Amino acid sequence: MPSPEESRVLREVARTWLPRDGAIAVDAVDARVDVALDAWIDGLPIAQRTVVSAALRAVENGHALGTGRPGVRFTDALPEDRRAWLDNLLRGRFGAPLRWVRRAAVAAWVHSPAVRAHMPIGALP
Repeated sequence: MPSPEESRVLREVARTWLPRDGAIAVDAVDARVDVALDAWIDGLPIAQRTVVSAALRAVENGHALGTGRPGVRFTDALPEDRRAWLDNLLRGRFGAPLRWVRRAAVAAWVHSPAVRAHMPIGALP
């Protein structure tokens, strides 16, 4: 099980990538993506889990250094700052594990009952 800190960062990462402002007015919180991501991390082999954990620490704690805003952690930052920071990390050292998280988040969102209720019948398998 991810630590409470990791779960909190995962929830805010998912909210950043999956906001309510899209064509479907269901965000990551409504779709319970955080619960799915916690379960996804539980199922990872230890090596991959360790890499994802390090990436989440980089997201949360590196925000202040990477953005030049001392004391502002990722989970406390403004939404536009969060998005820019994640985009920056995706191009760097932690790109691969963050892409894993993003894929898992999008899959959980698309397959959530809250989102599926807004999809045309037969749009998804």
